Amino acid sequence: MKNFKIIMSIFFLFLFVNCFIFAQANDFKKDIGETFLIQGDAQSYVLNNLNFKSTILTSGESVTLNEYENNWLKVTIKSSNAIKWIYYDPNIINTYSLKKVDAGLINLNDRVEALEKQIAIINSNQKEVLDKLKTLYTPKEISEQKSSSTQSYSKPTSKEVEMAINDLLKNEVPVKWVGNLMGGEKAVLSAMQIVDIGTFNEKKDYWPMKIHCMGTCKLRNPINQGKSVTFDKVGDFKIYQNDYGKWIAQFNESPY
Repeated sequence: MKNFKIIMSIFFLFLFVNCFIFAQANDFKKDIGETFLIQGDAQSYVLNNLNFKSTILTSGESVTLNEYENNWLKVTIKSSNAIKWIYYDPNIINTYSLKKVDAGLINLNDRVEALEKQIAIINSNQKEVLDKLKTLYTPKEISEQKSSSTQSYSKPTSKEVEMAINDLLKNEVPVKWVGNLMGGEKAVLSAMQIVDIGTFNEKKDYWPMKIHCMGTCKLRNPINQGKSVTFDKVGDFKIYQNDYGKWIAQFNESPY
């Protein structure tokens, strides 16, 4: 009786395994076009023949099932688009198993992995550039280069500024400097001092300067035509070079 139970147990186990094998084979036929994840290492073949070995598909590789025939699975490898055959015999213990997955999820994972690789490459390139810069320049040299770049604009000498101011005041002396509604002209400077120099205006190419001017000029008043008056004022000016390299002065404020 005991032997009979053992025999029956073996029979039912055999029947269950065969049913499982049959069902699995039918599942593979139903899963044509589906995506699978390889768990374990799978030997791939060029043809559906055990004599034509190709590469080993490692665990985590995703494949699309194209065809199933007599334990042979024809698949497309997602990572390379290569078409290979893999042998899966449900009667033996295989070195790998196949897990059906959502193809959209695989594509998303692939995109994330590709982005991670690109970020890693960018970070590596940035580090390489920074390392090269460190070998080319010391922090002190970089600082000196920055300061030299801000001082690279040509700056007039005191004499050149004085000549430019003289030329300007010969033609016009501000109204508020002489207290005359028409201002003055033909100024003669007796003294000039640069009080302050601002930052070079890159957009309009001029140096802003505060200049203390002292001297005499002629009034433009018809009633007092030719009358001389003195002035002693600090004015805001724009000092710039024309196309011929001559330094020119302009009022940086209303002269009225």
